[in-house]
Amino acid sequence: ERIEFDKKAYILDNVKFEFGTGADLRIYHDGSNSSIENHTGALYIDNHADDQDIIFRIDDGGSGASEIMRIDASSGGDLILPNDDQNFHMGAGSDLRIYVSSDNVYFKNQTSDKDIRFQVNDGGSNITAIKIDGSEVGKVMLPNDSQKLTIGASGDLEIYHNGTDNIIDNSTSDQ
Repeated sequence: ERIEFDKKAYILDNVKFEFGTGADLRIYHDGSNSSIENHTGALYIDNHADDQDIIFRIDDGGSGASEIMRIDASSGGDLILPNDDQNFHMGAGSDLRIYVSSDNVYFKNQTSDKDIRFQVNDGGSNITAIKIDGSEVGKVMLPNDSQKLTIGASGDLEIYHNGTDNIIDNSTSDQ
């Protein structure tokens, strides 16, 4: 049975809308906060409108709600933080931060004396290809033997350590 309203319906604080035989989905406002609670299975948020995004907006105390995050349908689901100086945080202590400020991109490790490692799969195992040592400011390492630093459009200059010797190889000229 369907109930139709032609005016606003006001529901008092702490009154829950409960869905399902066991009241598994609940929507309510407690006077201070609003909640959507799921007590069984997965909770899905679907947008069935073709090529329309899911947009999250908040009021930061300024001039009303503004967009802070978007899931872009036209790009296959890209997560977009549309504003400069928005931080993407990961980790219990927000240890990893990625953000854009005035068109500069920042990758920050907020944990004292810890490293940033760029890892790749070399065809069978994951290896650290580049390590930025947080305990020795400015120290960038290629931590594997025979891993080459190549310079030039064609990789004309190579600098590496093969496990025994340090090698600087210039394949263009004798200079």
